[in-house]
Amino acid sequence: MTASSTELLEAIRFGHFAEKGHADRAFGKRIVLEIKKALLAGKIHGGDPFPTIQKLSDELMIPAKSAFQVISILMSEGVLEIQEGVGSVIKGIPPPSPMQRSSFLSAEVEHFAVEARFLGLKEAEVIDALRANWM
Repeated sequence: MTASSTELLEAIRFGHFAEKGHADRAFGKRIVLEIKKALLAGKIHGGDPFPTIQKLSDELMIPAKSAFQVISILMSEGVLEIQEGVGSVIKGIPPPSPMQRSSFLSAEVEHFAVEARFLGLKEAEVIDALRANWM
């Protein structure tokens, strides 16, 4: 069973996307995260249609530039594909390459750890927060 574009948009909709003061890049990254969470939670599946740049922009009230960034990121990560005569569709959760795993662990985790320490968080607090968000 495939979800419609509207169902997909509902799975990733957040009111703060429309708030002023957020950089375009932050919009895109947050939406990509929400799409990945929806995939992991089974709210969207491989073969589901993905909205156009215009529809994503209109429905989530984000700049078209951010909607384009979302689609570009998802395509480069193998989550979306273009099907002739259909448009963009969810491809699914691609298997990570060793390079992707290494890159994530070195860049994202370092950033996370530095920010946590900067905020004065204890290691146990960070581990508890990570466990609470592990799907």
